[in-house]
Amino acid sequence: MKKISVIILVFLLTSFIFAKTAVKSLPPTDLHVTTQYNGAQLSWKYQSPDTVISYNSDYPLGFWTPVKKQALGVVFDLSLFQGATLEQIDFAHYGRTQLAGPYWYNVHIYDIDSSKIVAVIDSLVAGDAFDKPRFEIGVKLGSIPAPRHAGIFIEGLSTKVINDREYSFPALMSDTSAYIHGVNYYCADAYDPFYASDPDYSNLIESYDVDHGATNYVLDLWINYNGHSTLAKPRAVTKRQVLSSVAVPPNTEGQGWLNKNVHIAKPLKTSPQEFNIFKGDSVGNLSKIATVPGDRFYYTDSTVQADSSYYFGVTAVCNSQISPITTVQYIHPRTLSLAEARADINGDYVPDLLDQEIYLKGLVNSVNFSSHCQYYLQDARAGLQLYSSSLSLSLQIGDSVFVHGFVKQYKGLTEIVPDSAEEVTVFSSGNKVDTLKITINHIGENMEGRLIELAGVSIVNPGEWPSEGANGYDVYITDGTQTAKLFIDKDTDLDGWSPPAGPMNLVGIVDQYTGSAPANDGYSVRPRFQTDLIPLTALGKGNVQAATAFALKQNYPNPFNPSTAIGWRLAVDSNVELAVYNALGQKVRILVNEKQDAGVHHVKFDGRGLPSGVYFYRLKAGSFEQVRKMLLLR
Repeated sequence: MKKISVIILVFLLTSFIFAKTAVKSLPPTDLHVTTQYNGAQLSWKYQSPDTVISYNSDYPLGFWTPVKKQALGVVFDLSLFQGATLEQIDFAHYGRTQLAGPYWYNVHIYDIDSSKIVAVIDSLVAGDAFDKPRFEIGVKLGSIPAPRHAGIFIEGLSTKVINDREYSFPALMSDTSAYIHGVNYYCADAYDPFYASDPDYSNLIESYDVDHGATNYVLDLWINYNGHSTLAKPRAVTKRQVLSSVAVPPNTEGQGWLNKNVHIAKPLKTSPQEFNIFKGDSVGNLSKIATVPGDRFYYTDSTVQADSSYYFGVTAVCNSQISPITTVQYIHPRTLSLAEARADINGDYVPDLLDQEIYLKGLVNSVNFSSHCQYYLQDARAGLQLYSSSLSLSLQIGDSVFVHGFVKQYKGLTEIVPDSAEEVTVFSSGNKVDTLKITINHIGENMEGRLIELAGVSIVNPGEWPSEGANGYDVYITDGTQTAKLFIDKDTDLDGWSPPAGPMNLVGIVDQYTGSAPANDGYSVRPRFQTDLIPLTALGKGNVQAATAFALKQNYPNPFNPSTAIGWRLAVDSNVELAVYNALGQKVRILVNEKQDAGVHHVKFDGRGLPSGVYFYRLKAGSFEQVRKMLLLR
């Protein structure tokens, strides 16, 4: 028989009795703050494990103190939790007035069945437990796939020499309940738990064999098991016998590995009752400012000031227990007007904030002029383009948006370019978009990006109007004295159309495209759709242009995800049905079913909830009927 020296101190604590707590409140994670149109928005996660497995009564009463490189731990039977992951542990420890914390420690994870070391989580820190016991809550294990029988052991790295022996801290405490065999173990060598030099023995010694007065270690294991809680039933496991320093390797009934471990998996109520929100000028000076329900994982502080620094904190309250606080530092920036964003104080036709990161608010005044993101924004004083070649955004005219991005300039046109779709927030919709009534001579740098209306203009060269699928770069308008250039975008319903031949009122966005330096020319007007060209003869009918023929336009964008726009033209007032069909000919949506006036109409089709594939849309208006094909790509 081989023997291993084990030094253990076991005490009973009569002055420190802990109330039993079945569920611990864990702190929120991933706390961060984003700048929003109405303040600073905190958001966080709360993803706690769903099941706790515990052999102890949660009443710490005694403690064990191993020597250096030894460890105390619990073997958990997870045979009924196939596919589970090891998430975290809670344990109780005590410095017994010998060594003040904080203490360093390692967590060792063993696969008992295969006699392998699964992981060592090193250099962890436990709080001070010098003169009273302490619970360490929520020690992360990293979602490790659970062995059928997992040994979780604590090795204290902080040491103190007492009576010529070097003891390690933190050391596990034991409870008040009757000892459960096959569960609590003393590891005589945390780095060689299975005694590699002799396959017949192990360095894992059942605590009862070390001291018959032993009780159960206060160590709970949290796992994720598909959200279920299950009763863990006893299961015998055949394993080589255990080397003991106080007796021959046990071979009597009930002394083998894990053959008398009865325990209950206690479900964790994952939804806390509430979250407490804190704010201050430092981590040590936080005051509670709000409480939100436990099913809400965000909070907006509308009292933050521009260019000011704050610390925010969040705690979770679960079963009346308050978690440790999670904190983050935040500096609230200024929100700019569009005029401030595009300011050019030195008059060089380059925005002063070029390439700088900014936040701004604006009102969408245009359709999307590309398959990605090319909208125009305006406010009471200025306009600019919202652009990204890599993002796909679905905004509507009249959306008020809050944008975080970088100031750019392309061919003289000032832009704000966001890094992600999350940097563009719609905070209200359906707002009125004001149209600035000007004359051609006012078109210039200060009008760029704004929605304008020119009265009494006509097209100089209608023969240059682009065919369907082409852009128009050489179309001009005149008011009889001055001329201006139009840009006809193929991504609208204007290409391939016959524009009004006589005088009209023209609505559009002031655009720019120039290679000049300085960029003080190349201005044009960009109409958004056919109804932006309003014949003066049609003004008495609600500014609707009388259509000369029926037509169903190709949707745009196409392919699309998730939404697209469909346009059509009615020659006369008609009963209209516009419906969408799948590739099997089954009707999946009715978009329009009403009587409509003659003129040009549009509708948005949102494909969310439908699978990818080919779809058809059919327009029926009186005796007119037309079908077109579109493609939804996820």
